[in-house]
Amino acid sequence: MKSHMLHSNNAVAILTLLGLSCMSCGAPRPSDAVVYSCFLDGWVASNASQGVAHSCVVLVDSTVSGPEPNQKLSAAEIKDMWLRLQKHMPTLRSDTLGDFVAQNQMSGTIDTRNIGTTVPVIGLPEAEAIRIFTLEQCWDVFYKRFPQARGVMRLSRVGCSREAKQVLLYCDFSGGFLAGVGWYYLLDGEGDRWQITAESVARQA
Repeated sequence: MKSHMLHSNNAVAILTLLGLSCMSCGAPRPSDAVVYSCFLDGWVASNASQGVAHSCVVLVDSTVSGPEPNQKLSAAEIKDMWLRLQKHMPTLRSDTLGDFVAQNQMSGTIDTRNIGTTVPVIGLPEAEAIRIFTLEQCWDVFYKRFPQARGVMRLSRVGCSREAKQVLLYCDFSGGFLAGVGWYYLLDGEGDRWQITAESVARQA
């Protein structure tokens, strides 16, 4: 359950070849925890408006970077990702995507204690997630442990524009044997205020 990585160890060289910037932010970048907090509030509110209420969010404490764990992204695949996301996110900046790819070369750890949202966020250790979801009756075990949860969420690390006014993240949510969706989300804002402005479905089961 590790995040997918670039085919080359030199992310900068690949992104430069594609014309995608991965320069560090010119302005102080927001912490991932701040972006997660704003994103989750928006995600929960959006679900509630569609009649799907979440009383808590169970979040795996290890990041992913896309819908296919352990995928190695080639230069052509990164370019294809850029073109696909632009169809649903016309305001997506190349430096935002470049930073997203660079930040997600390796899996990171999420400390849910730093996330403040309108609903409780419960951290699920990666090792425990692996143990549960390799069981034959994995969802029975999961819902017995987390009876108030609708499912389990995974998040990527956050990609940020140079001006630190746009961020990109990936969110994967599974809730049962047949229910699973992954999205890329674009958020605009600055400081500790971020709002979802666009989304693109990456997988749907």
